[in-house]
Amino acid sequence: SSEVSSAAEQVAASSNDLADGATNQAAVVEELTATVEGVSEQVEQNSKSAKEISGRVDELGGAIWESNGKMQEMVASMHEINEASKQIDQIISTINEIASQTNLLALNASIEAARAGEAGKGFAVVANQVNILADQSAQAAKESAALIETSVKAVEKGMNIAEQTASQLEEVAENSKVITKEVTNIADT
Repeated sequence: SSEVSSAAEQVAASSNDLADGATNQAAVVEELTATVEGVSEQVEQNSKSAKEISGRVDELGGAIWESNGKMQEMVASMHEINEASKQIDQIISTINEIASQTNLLALNASIEAARAGEAGKGFAVVANQVNILADQSAQAAKESAALIETSVKAVEKGMNIAEQTASQLEEVAENSKVITKEVTNIADT
């Protein structure tokens, strides 16, 4: 009976050890379950945040592409202004040529008026006035040419800046697409 009693004590001790082990394992499992739930909640929150970020980056990319389109339109307009300025420059050259020819005609008219003597005096006054108008036209054309040259240089500088900006906007837009794709991949996992 002492053997039975000893065996019973060993069984009871083993049972207590098993019960304690089961209790410890249950606590560990409960703690692990809480940790997994916490991680799961964090992953879900991260996924939600990633989707929000993806949406915002996508909106930003759209705005950048729209800005890039407007920049391209501005570059095209500046090219048109540049071409118009060159045409105006050609017109000014024509005005200069006309003023030069008019001066020559006024000189010839003055010579003929001088040859005509007293009868050509009225014609000499007209020739002189034509000469004055030709000089004024030439001066106005010269001043206009200087202004056009300044404008052309400013337009060319603006075109260069706009083209560089458009190129940079395009690069930013491409990068935003890549970021959107990567964030979407994160959100989907």
